[in-house]
Amino acid sequence: MNKTIRAACALFVSVGIVAGSSNLVRAADSIEKSPPATTYIYVKTDNAAQLREAFRGTHFARAWADPAFAPFKDEIKAKVAPIDDVAKQNLAMSIREIWELPRTYVSLAVIDRNIPGSDDAVLFSFEAGANAAKTTALLMNMEKRLVEQGAAASTLSVAGTTIHILKLPKPKKIAQPAPNGAQLAPNGAQLAPNPAQIGVIQAQPAVNQAQAAGLNAQKLEPMIVWADRGGWINICNDLPTLTSVLAGRANRDRTLEESEGYQSTTAKLGGEGGLVWYVDLVRLGSKIKNRAAARKATAGDRIAKFLEVEGLTEMKVVAGRLTYDERDYDWISRTSISTGGVSKGIVGLFHKASAGLTPPDWVPASASYYRSIAWNKNATVKAARELLAERNPRFYEKIKKGVTLSDGREINFDRDLIKPLGDRATVVAEASKQGDSALPRVVIAVDLESPRDFEKTLDKLFTWLKVKPMTRSFQGATIHDFDLPRFLARNKPGVEPSAMSVSIAHDTLFLAFDSAMLDQVLQGGAALKENAAYKAIAAKFPEGASTVEFLRPDERFKEGYDSIRSGKWRADEPFLGFLIPDFERFIDLSKLPDYQVIAKYLRPIGGYAVIEENGATSTLFSLRDPSR
Repeated sequence: MNKTIRAACALFVSVGIVAGSSNLVRAADSIEKSPPATTYIYVKTDNAAQLREAFRGTHFARAWADPAFAPFKDEIKAKVAPIDDVAKQNLAMSIREIWELPRTYVSLAVIDRNIPGSDDAVLFSFEAGANAAKTTALLMNMEKRLVEQGAAASTLSVAGTTIHILKLPKPKKIAQPAPNGAQLAPNGAQLAPNPAQIGVIQAQPAVNQAQAAGLNAQKLEPMIVWADRGGWINICNDLPTLTSVLAGRANRDRTLEESEGYQSTTAKLGGEGGLVWYVDLVRLGSKIKNRAAARKATAGDRIAKFLEVEGLTEMKVVAGRLTYDERDYDWISRTSISTGGVSKGIVGLFHKASAGLTPPDWVPASASYYRSIAWNKNATVKAARELLAERNPRFYEKIKKGVTLSDGREINFDRDLIKPLGDRATVVAEASKQGDSALPRVVIAVDLESPRDFEKTLDKLFTWLKVKPMTRSFQGATIHDFDLPRFLARNKPGVEPSAMSVSIAHDTLFLAFDSAMLDQVLQGGAALKENAAYKAIAAKFPEGASTVEFLRPDERFKEGYDSIRSGKWRADEPFLGFLIPDFERFIDLSKLPDYQVIAKYLRPIGGYAVIEENGATSTLFSLRDPSR
């Protein structure tokens, strides 16, 4: 596709992604506001202008307005300027002007066309309001430029509305270069490869012609179709889809907002305004399975089996809402997952729990991160057994049988490991104090119903794993310090050997990756539950939460921020580096300000999750700055 065409398409997609954001679908008086029920990915806002204004009141926006960000802003402006020039030249409008076109409702919908092997339709809709004339002018400029690049333009009238149809020229086929070492005959025919290269060229798998034909049978013809109905703008890549939307309700079955999954899940999100998103996991899973099967016959079956065994087929839909400047909140994000109500696989590991989640006295007030999880031990263990038996039956049989140690003692996993455990686990962390070579300052704690029994279990585990810890006493507790077994340790050059400390105290099993951190926990002192910042966050936790968390981002985010700013993160996280585009080539991240500039704007973050009969709802939030 020509550069101008790609630029135009990219601009409109970016408008949909960036401007899209907000709340539950209000009673739709116009069919443009409600996509069809076959929509399986949906993002929308009821008031884009209001959302943009709300964001300006957050601590993110205040940090961005700090003068220390000026060099980085200048860097972005310099890199965006050529793109902005292209937009002005081709569309007679700057990127900022395009960004501000949507005034109220904005939505982006990915729609299943319900045709086997077909592409999906993508529908971008927004209400331009006072910007309707500007928007129409922009679209006409886009149409003019695309026609100049070879697109065929036509129109169609549906229900009194004109649909503009732009059939894009098909991409030109690029001749594939000859394999490494191959030579071309004078007439262009490929000669045999250089003998020295034999063995280097890998044979390509044969393509099933029937599958190939099925894949291509329902490919959408490259096109952009758009319509303006009284300031309501609809842009789509499929003419029948847009025609159906404009033709009205009588020409379709249900709309998305009328589907049970959408209603039940979004109803749990609460709040008003902001960004709302929705994913039909069943339809998405089916899409993934079918696409895999089209490429390899057995791939679809393997994916279907994996989803079933893991219990992921029980996850039906997921939806979320992100709002800014909402009552007491600087920002608040809610996510709700609806399931089929059947506890199996991974889904079966989560159940309602009644344990209180107030921080124990031993959680220090200096903790930068606190997370506590309560579970229904019996139900969780039962689900874990079923999952393990399905995934790895041979290992499951070994677990049931137990282990006989060299000294004749036996480890029975139910009796020695499961039975002594309580119904709560806690993670406490502090920010690193030793730079890049520091081990994680993390303590994991699990409540024990029978501490004495687990003392015996520890001794058996040390024997089984051939671990010989250094044992010491501290504050009346016995601490076992040892290097992690090789199969668990992941040492990096310049980083201390992976180590662990284990202790039983306060009717709790403690595991720490930093012995000094464990000593601090056992020593006692000011408790987190008495900390003013934690109290303010905890006041928002509901009764019956199965997990709660508290985070001081001003301390926890420094290492990651500095890693991104310096570019070290790609070496430290090669997997993420592989997934994320190399944006450092486009933007010089070293021009970001020092972390201390950002830290002074960050507020503590709280979170909680509530397990429900047919799903779960989790919430993350940050409170307003009291000084505002």
